[in-house]
Amino acid sequence: MAFAQSFDVDVLWSNAGIGEERAGSAKIPIGLVRGNYETKRVSSKPLELTFRGFIKRWVAEGKKAKIVFTSSMGGLFTPAGLGHLCLD
Repeated sequence: MAFAQSFDVDVLWSNAGIGEERAGSAKIPIGLVRGNYETKRVSSKPLELTFRGFIKRWVAEGKKAKIVFTSSMGGLFTPAGLGHLCLD
């Protein structure tokens, strides 16, 4: 995290999009479902801590910067059988 925070950036972009093209949850191996969960939930904590470091520095420096969060359309609506992808 310290290495990432050593960069001088104006925009932080967060996109943990991940998906699996199969016809419904029953056909997706559990390892892929777990990987999806870990990407969207477990790995987001270090990212959050890194963002906090940037935000603190920006505030201290009075820097104008932006944070952009994006999500999949699955976060807005969930087609039948694809609930495992919608952990947003």
